[in-house]
Amino acid sequence: MTACESDYDRYFGILRQPARTRTAHLRAYLLGDLPHTGLDEDLRTTLVTGLRLAARTVETQPLVLFDTAPVGGPPCALRRWKLGHQVLHLLLTAMNIDLDGCLAATRGAVWHRLADGMAEVRLLYDAATAAMEYAADFPVAAYRDEIRPTMEPPHMPPGFSGVFDRDHRAMVRRLRHLERAVRELPRDASVPETVHRGAAALRAAQRRNRRHHGRICERCVPGGASLLRAHLAQYPVREGSSCDSS
Repeated sequence: MTACESDYDRYFGILRQPARTRTAHLRAYLLGDLPHTGLDEDLRTTLVTGLRLAARTVETQPLVLFDTAPVGGPPCALRRWKLGHQVLHLLLTAMNIDLDGCLAATRGAVWHRLADGMAEVRLLYDAATAAMEYAADFPVAAYRDEIRPTMEPPHMPPGFSGVFDRDHRAMVRRLRHLERAVRELPRDASVPETVHRGAAALRAAQRRNRRHHGRICERCVPGGASLLRAHLAQYPVREGSSCDSS
């Protein structure tokens, strides 16, 4: 069976159950590890700011717990890879909450809340970009020899991929709805210019994220195919096939 959403959660230690999100261990380890990374000061500051903002946003919500086991043990590339993705999950969760607020503010024409909400989503988006850099801050050989094999059989079903991150997909859908809603707003005095500037800044953050992700993929697998693409090339998906993503 090909990998799916539940495999993504299991690999990165995301436990989906009705409980409050624990973030203290994420912040503590991240702050201790950042000085040992290759991230520049701007990326470090952006990541810490976004993590603090995300923790404040989600800790009163009935969300998910993180399993600490996958990031236990001495510092190593695999631990950083998994911890970085747990941080990314927390940031995406906060983005989804804020995007819901932005959409509600758009429908209600509450412009100051919309502008403030988009500014917060933009900060979280930039922090997500920094989280990806943190997660992949190790030698290319470490990805090839230590990390990539843990996402392949027998450790994971074939075709493991980041496309199974349901929170990222939900964020993209919400962001598209928001972009469409803002485009349809009149460009006159009835809508403050801060709203349109905020939307432009958010689009710029999305472009930065895509550029960084592309560079990380090329660095880790130069010119190579993802595990999912390689699997589908060998075993095309049959019409009507499915996977339990609960």
